[in-house]
Amino acid sequence: MKIYYLVPDNDKPSMGIGIIYHHVRALMDLGLEAYVVHENPGFKITWLNLTVNVIYISNLDVSKDDIIVFPEVFAFKARLYNFDCEKILFVQNISLLFYNFKINEDYVKLGFTRVIYYLNHMEGPLNRYVTLPMTHVRPVISEYFFNNNDKRSKTIVIYPKNEIREYNLLKSLIERKINNINRSKILNRIGVKNWQLIELRGFSHVETASLLKKASIFISLNSFEAFNTSVPEAMAAGAVNVCYEAFGPRDFLINNVNSIVVKNNEVFELFNKVENLIDDIESGNTLRINEIRNNAYELSLDFTHDLLKNDLAKFYLKND
Repeated sequence: MKIYYLVPDNDKPSMGIGIIYHHVRALMDLGLEAYVVHENPGFKITWLNLTVNVIYISNLDVSKDDIIVFPEVFAFKARLYNFDCEKILFVQNISLLFYNFKINEDYVKLGFTRVIYYLNHMEGPLNRYVTLPMTHVRPVISEYFFNNNDKRSKTIVIYPKNEIREYNLLKSLIERKINNINRSKILNRIGVKNWQLIELRGFSHVETASLLKKASIFISLNSFEAFNTSVPEAMAAGAVNVCYEAFGPRDFLINNVNSIVVKNNEVFELFNKVENLIDDIESGNTLRINEIRNNAYELSLDFTHDLLKNDLAKFYLKND
């Protein structure tokens, strides 16, 4: 049995793709023959630090004993590739159900037999609209993010979402806040490191991990994402996460316990939370911050590579 995971040819950092790569790596670690499948010969992603088997669709030699896993964004391609083997649907984002489907198509008609999903909020829609046997396989955080060190620089990292109207407003509010603090220190000749705001743009995955492991605060304005991977990555790296409640993250975020969570689009409320964190750090009042950080780190340990490997072993080897 060979297991193939189809993946879009997209080199923009995306843990939707990254998690597929992690599945293949975990299966390889289990001794199974597994491959990432790209469409264009020679294509490879450059931002993820993970070694896996890669093959191209023109080179596939599929037998009936093999399995091909389609991410939900590629499920429509089951009609284009006539593979005579088991087809499994892998759902990471419920908003992509029926993506590029014809009006009379469904997953059964396209030959899918099982579903892998990774967050609890997906169960209801999948039961109603996909109607295939489902298995929960947890998401994963790359191992180089994990860091429970409370020694932090005065750095705020923000995930850039320029298409969200309030993003530039929030960025301006934070910049004004930290500029006032930094100017005050200069005027009073206080030899303390200044605050900085960094947009999470143009970094490799390893560089992102290094940045988050030093940062005090991470901010995300995503309001619908499923796992919204940068949020749990920040939790694993030890930055206090401030974000919208979004959709998928409701499955694991608890306000004032492992994150600071506000209602979607409440940008002034979110800024108030960030401002309070800055003030607490400036005053040395970090007891609550450290509690949130420690709780977040404990939560992130549910998303390790070894636990993913256990889930996949139960799914693919349950009859062995």
